[in-house]
Amino acid sequence: MFNDVGSIIPRAVSRSGSAHEIENSKVLEVFNVELKKMSEPVQKEIKALYFKDKIITIAAMSFQSAQELKINETEVMENINRVMGKAIVEKIRYII
Repeated sequence: MFNDVGSIIPRAVSRSGSAHEIENSKVLEVFNVELKKMSEPVQKEIKALYFKDKIITIAAMSFQSAQELKINETEVMENINRVMGKAIVEKIRYII
């Protein structure tokens, strides 16, 4: 008669079509965690805008900050994919 709440929520999210949006938000959240591992200027000058089609689009306030992220891009993507449990990020797009 009664269903466990833990089993109802994932089914409801899946049926509503929100699962994909939640996953996209999680990718950006993990990206922000990775960003905190970098220098303070990078943390302040780079903002993740959105994640779509396996591409994270970021805005960089300076070329230097974008360059530092670019140097660490492979490691950042590998860490995001590891946390997410699958190869979900293939590229980071820079808007300067």
